[in-house]
Amino acid sequence: MIISEKHQFIFIKTRKTAGTSIELGLAKICGDKGVITPLGNRDEVLRTELGIRAPQNFNIPIENYGVMDYLKVVLTLKPRQFYNHNGAVRIKGYTNDEKWNGFYKFAFDRNPWDKVISSYWFATRGKIRLEEYITSGEAKENAFNFPLYAPNGKVIVDKVYRYEDLQNSLNDLSVRFGLEQPMELPRAKGNIRKDKRPYEEVLTDELIQIIGEEFNDEIKLLGYKPKKSKL
Repeated sequence: MIISEKHQFIFIKTRKTAGTSIELGLAKICGDKGVITPLGNRDEVLRTELGIRAPQNFNIPIENYGVMDYLKVVLTLKPRQFYNHNGAVRIKGYTNDEKWNGFYKFAFDRNPWDKVISSYWFATRGKIRLEEYITSGEAKENAFNFPLYAPNGKVIVDKVYRYEDLQNSLNDLSVRFGLEQPMELPRAKGNIRKDKRPYEEVLTDELIQIIGEEFNDEIKLLGYKPKKSKL
């Protein structure tokens, strides 16, 4: 996640939506006061190689602590921190009202059928059957982003962009932030998915239906429509 004081935005990072690439791209335009959360070791190496601004200011200010936060700090001897996939509720809880209400809050989401396949390869590296991954509930646990930006079923961010419209979305953000050039994203985590076929060539009608039911909130919000299986 990123909170940019310079461009006054809050980026809620979702899963399997090019989130790391977007996060690195946004980190390029952050100023010294922005919050940038750490990534995994491999992605931090990439960040360093590309000369992109490092994680910063992710310790939550003490003045934003609640009673339980003080207790947890005493018990763990560690400061409270923002982390990579913080949802909107947690960010809002540790951000003052002026900033939360005044900054542009956005996230990305993705066609759930394609997203589940991407999640499957990332989580399992193909070591279990795709059908098992979906029917066990693990797919929804790993790839259902709706609660991150719509807690209790209500969207509380200003915009949820579609992954499939990534370039147009980046252009919109670049204009909104007053950038001289459209943002360009580095490529991260791009070689994990081994089967690059469209989801309708991978999923049966039964699996397409299961995903459709489990990810219905995202489908309704962003207007996705399933394709019939070609199996």
